[in-house]
Amino acid sequence: MISVQVRGKLMICGEYAVIEGAPAILAPSHHQARVQIDLAEERHTVTSSLFSDQPQAFSLTHHRAHFDPEPDDPSSVSLLRCVLDTLLMHRQIKSDMPLCQVHIDSSEFIDVDSGCKLGVGSSAAVCVALVRALLEWNCRAMNDPLVFNLAAKAHSLFQGGRGSNADIATCTHDQLICYQSSKSSLLNWPAGLLIASIWTGRSASTTRMLQRLDLWRASHSEDYGHHMTTMKTVAVGVAELFFSPEPNADTIVTQIREYTRQLESFAEAAGLAVFSEAHQRLADRAVAQRLVYKPSGAGGGDYGLVLTTNPDDLERFMQQLDPVETRYCRLLGPGQAIAEPFSVRHDATMESSTPIG
Repeated sequence: MISVQVRGKLMICGEYAVIEGAPAILAPSHHQARVQIDLAEERHTVTSSLFSDQPQAFSLTHHRAHFDPEPDDPSSVSLLRCVLDTLLMHRQIKSDMPLCQVHIDSSEFIDVDSGCKLGVGSSAAVCVALVRALLEWNCRAMNDPLVFNLAAKAHSLFQGGRGSNADIATCTHDQLICYQSSKSSLLNWPAGLLIASIWTGRSASTTRMLQRLDLWRASHSEDYGHHMTTMKTVAVGVAELFFSPEPNADTIVTQIREYTRQLESFAEAAGLAVFSEAHQRLADRAVAQRLVYKPSGAGGGDYGLVLTTNPDDLERFMQQLDPVETRYCRLLGPGQAIAEPFSVRHDATMESSTPIG
């Protein structure tokens, strides 16, 4: 049996500008996708937390995966199909590989009560987990550059060519990174920098946001270029701070505040609802308490981040969150880019619990 776990991603800085080659800072989330492969007797099959009922059978030719019969909802197996097709095309697996049962579990990326996606890179995490598991199943030598390149190709195929692959890079390296133009640099966590992740209670579609952006860019190329130039300049400044020998956490927070301001201006000009009502409510509350708040990723829903260097200010902010907002709260830890869970009681102080490792 082969078992692989891969965590999702949170974008700290560089949203949208990363598409145009700006550096982005990302950290892994605490949510994990799991892929397990066992030996099968008669045919290849896949089961997934995304669909129930019977296992879905599939076969392999030299360049394609075929599902027999095709599922009622083809999208339920489209990511696996893209991964298999990519690995076959690049001769990393063979059409006559040992028969296997593939099980995909991405349930940690779904809110149990509402059924909403949490928006922390579930497809990227599953994609990387599938690549790692299938390479191991086929006894292939493996390293992070190979996994990233294959997963990036498969995920790009899955997304129709959209996206920067920053999420794939984070899922591959599983630590704090600076990502720029398909290259990743591993970072240490700056001393004194406190970042808490908060789920807004609603989902957002990155694909739809990027489609809207494409339309606006086509008709407002000059405005698009102006905003992108400004955001890229600020993003470069943020990245340089993370790369400095002794990163200053206060300066990092200040620069990310400026990036958030430019992101909000860009979103307003493009007509993108990056700062949803839920995000704006949290942002207003954060500003009132001398904190920085920003959406993480495309925005419109999903996760936001609260940044500070003052633990007392962060604690007071957390105590005012409602139960939905605290459900998936995590503190991105100093010293390591591993999400450390904490719970907030409205009548007490912030409590730490066992790290997820």
